[in-house]
Amino acid sequence: MKDRLPSTVGLLDSFHAHPFPATLLLITTLTACTVLPSNSDAASIIDREGAQLDLGGDIKGRFVAMQPYEHLLMPDDPIGQGLLMARARLELSLADFLYVSAHHQLAGELSSGSSGLSGSMLGDPSGQGTPEAIPLSWRAGEADSQVQLRGRMDRLSLRLRSSHATLTIGRQPITFGSTWFFTPLDRVAPFAATVIDREYKPGVDAIRGDFFFGTANQITTVAAYAGGWQLEGLVLAASGRFNVGLWDITALLAAAHGDFIAGLDASGSIGDIGLRGAIAYTVPPEESQEDAFLQVVFGGDYRSPSGLHFMAELYYQDIGAASTSGYLPLSQSPRFQRGELWAMGRLYAAFSLNYELSPVLSTTTALTMNLLDGSALFSPGLSWSIAGNADLVVGAMFALGKRPRELDLTQLIGSDGRPIAGDQFVEVLQPRSEFGLVPHTGYLQINSYF
Repeated sequence: MKDRLPSTVGLLDSFHAHPFPATLLLITTLTACTVLPSNSDAASIIDREGAQLDLGGDIKGRFVAMQPYEHLLMPDDPIGQGLLMARARLELSLADFLYVSAHHQLAGELSSGSSGLSGSMLGDPSGQGTPEAIPLSWRAGEADSQVQLRGRMDRLSLRLRSSHATLTIGRQPITFGSTWFFTPLDRVAPFAATVIDREYKPGVDAIRGDFFFGTANQITTVAAYAGGWQLEGLVLAASGRFNVGLWDITALLAAAHGDFIAGLDASGSIGDIGLRGAIAYTVPPEESQEDAFLQVVFGGDYRSPSGLHFMAELYYQDIGAASTSGYLPLSQSPRFQRGELWAMGRLYAAFSLNYELSPVLSTTTALTMNLLDGSALFSPGLSWSIAGNADLVVGAMFALGKRPRELDLTQLIGSDGRPIAGDQFVEVLQPRSEFGLVPHTGYLQINSYF
């Protein structure tokens, strides 16, 4: 049952040991930051007319601590997890028409209980859950082990370029839409809302064609593997981006997992204020017995000369539950499992405020609110550039909202004397707000680039 709930209900994982087992991982990463070369650019192994080969990479160490709240299904002690990630990047270009990209990521994880805190609460940047047409991932150790080592070829693509078109074949990142917090047009391995590190989007196996005409117009076609070779297991999309004055307008038509999606995205500016918006209309297949649904997001941002950057978005989805009793049944849908949806309600607002305190120190404050049940995630953070090729990020997620109703142990036992599961479990666990399901979480991440 737990594996079927979305990231916002990842709190049901059980952890039992010491809450801070990952300090060694952070020390290792910090040491690496001090000994790696200070130049953060990739090294050019070959750089001559008509050919260039660049090698680079990064090392990232993350420590996550979660403070459970009082509830029968929550552990008694704090939970800790450490994640050490190393990425090697190879970029090869030949004669300005052939481009090869290969990235491999290695991740070591140490947790104080069952694995998955980093992935469920702050997003798993390794992309281990992304479907693969050709298996290029591996894992050492049991899936529920407290110590894991895993790897994934996150990029492996060949790109052919001409003056008016490019063709990219292989594992690559695919993104549609220009909005920040809520991305209804992004149907190919989208980021979850709680992902902190969005520097690298997990690559998917796809064939992509881009065709350019005029000064800033583009047509893109994509066929991406999403779990199978029949229509339900593919994402097929075609988009056209056109420039109208100061505005970029993108129209999207897509078929994903049997759905038909029509969408429109617009981005531009009025004076110093940037504006973005998107609308998506999804028609599910008849056999799913789902109704067609609408998603709409509108936002803006402002960047001041003093270094302050403010962003805001308003989001509506009529597929969301109208009351808290519908949250968990909705969370069991396949859309949540593949990350297409992460919000269980209908109306949301999100804000972020970034400010540069100095050339090496900046702060971030974000707030994501469910406007109908009054719950929110408050996320302050601080980033410090500790070297020319390294930075340290510290932050937290504070859940604001009513916690789930208390349970009695007898409510978790069925009439046959066995623990309840599935629909019975969903009926017993009664949330009173969406973000009230989430425990308070803090994180510390060190990033080093070479």
